Amino acid sequence: MPILERIPFAASSRASAALLAGGVFLACSSSSGGASVSASTAASDGGNALCNKINTCSPFFIQVSYGDIATCATRVSATLLSALDANGTGWTPSGLEACVLAIPNVSCDDALGNNLPSVCQPVGTLATGAACGDSSQCASSYCNLGAGGKCGTCAAALGGAGAPCYRDGDCALATVCVGADVTASPEVQGACISPGASGATCDDTQRCSETLACSAGVCAQPAVVGATCTQTGTDFFGSCNELLGSYCTKATNGVCMQIAVVAAGQPCGLINGLLTTCSASGTCPASSSSCVAPVADFANCDATKGPGCLAPAQCIGGVCTMPTPTSCE
Repeated sequence: MPILERIPFAASSRASAALLAGGVFLACSSSSGGASVSASTAASDGGNALCNKINTCSPFFIQVSYGDIATCATRVSATLLSALDANGTGWTPSGLEACVLAIPNVSCDDALGNNLPSVCQPVGTLATGAACGDSSQCASSYCNLGAGGKCGTCAAALGGAGAPCYRDGDCALATVCVGADVTASPEVQGACISPGASGATCDDTQRCSETLACSAGVCAQPAVVGATCTQTGTDFFGSCNELLGSYCTKATNGVCMQIAVVAAGQPCGLINGLLTTCSASGTCPASSSSCVAPVADFANCDATKGPGCLAPAQCIGGVCTMPTPTSCE
């Protein structure tokens, strides 16, 4: 699966994961010198571009997954640097810089919906069956990572709508994986679907495009905090704006409420009737009702009871697993 599709959304239920034309990443890009740019500079530019984009689309996701943009950029840059050095990769520093320049113009629906532009989808040289850690290494443009999520093999083709999947990167562009849970024991497989546009029907298995919400079974613009809301099936966010961290439950009497975000050690869960969650990939275990900070990469973890892993690492098989393609050769 493409490293750029894995990074921003690993810990998100939908944002899965920048119209910020200014700021750090463009300053870096403009001074990079095009084809002469180093791998470390390109990786840094890529991390800044992706994290600024995701923050524009969903600041709530950045807050709960990374804590802040700077942490996101540092973490993402490290994974991109690994991808640039992976066996057979189609990525080059100048190619990544071209992707960096394209990212600000990508819509939030595409950025969060597994549909980055072709310049961000390089083709590798490894044959089907070869060991890989990222789709950019494969001539087929698909590295099947299975349930493990770290290392896999180059496979023939991405799955279309209805195909089984564990994450968005198993699905064809513009389709996403719904219903999968790689942190469960045993892992739960989902299915690739095409997100619904405005006016499309929606439910637990047919979700809407990232910037829309399911309102009374129909995809529509999400309701704002304080507005009345509806739920379809088990969708916790209902017709509220998930990207901004608002939710709809019976406890709110059908009104969109804002999720509070607190640091490690602070009380979390249901506080005074309102949901409070943890920042920077913290875990809120029922046993303590206080946020537990994530552990280091490759340390032991527990996705349910805590401690968890700092994004984009995921707790897979009880270990915080980072996307590091160079470790899969």
